[in-house]
Order: sequence, then structure tokens, then C-alpha cells
Amino acid sequence: MRELLSFGLPLSGSGLLFTVRQSVQNVLLSRFASSMDLGNYTVAMRLGPLVDAVNYPITTMLFPTFSALSERNNVRIVFNKLVKLSLVVVAPTSLLIMVLSRPLLLTFFRTAYEQGWPYLSILAVHWLTYALGGNVANYLLWARD
Repeated sequence: MRELLSFGLPLSGSGLLFTVRQSVQNVLLSRFASSMDLGNYTVAMRLGPLVDAVNYPITTMLFPTFSALSERNNVRIVFNKLVKLSLVVVAPTSLLIMVLSRPLLLTFFRTAYEQGWPYLSILAVHWLTYALGGNVANYLLWARD
């Protein structure tokens, strides 16, 4: 039980921090952004699963590999290979979303949110950081020393 808690509590803590961050972000956006800006941003965020659909299988597939590694050098090697794989898969997806942001919004949401394309392009830059190992680093925190 102690081993399960030592693994699960940090994960719960990171989930709680994410929820708090998301709530604070929503409060700040509602306070300082117009309704139009908030709507366009929210619609752009709804296309985030396109990047997650590409990135999530890669990181999830390699989590057991990180957990089984016993030497730090091996972790470094696997992490570098994972970053290269992410660059090949996630970076083109993010760049494609960035370039095709207007047509994507028109395809999924019609003309009502056509003005939201700059928000989607900016978010695609953020998603591009996934290809540099941004969210893979979380798995390293959970891997054994």
C-alpha cells in the first residue's frame, strides 16, 4: 500500500495543480478578455486533441520502458530517442495545424469562429513544444532512479 501511495500521491498532486491552473486561467480570461476572444480561444482549444491523438500513444507506449530502466544513461538515451520520434511525428502535426488553422476552423466550426484562426496558430506553437519533450518530461519524473 505504501508503494502505491508513494507513486499515486505525486500524480494526484500534479492533477490537482493542473485543475487549479486551468481554473485560474479561466477566471483570468473571463476577467480580461472579451466574450468574442474567449469564444475564439475556447474553440481553438477544442482542436488540441488532434495533437494529443498523435502524441499520447508515443508517450504512453514508452512509459513502461522508462520505469524499467535502472541506469541514468539508459534513461537519457531512451529520452533522446523519444524526443526524436516526437519531432518526426508531433512537430509536423503542430506545423500543419499552424499553417491550416483557418481552414481547420472553417471545417469543424463553420464561419461562426473563422476569426479564431490566430488563436489556433498561437496554440499550435505551444503544442510544438510537445515535440521537444515537454510533456514527456513528466514521465521521467515518475520513472525509478
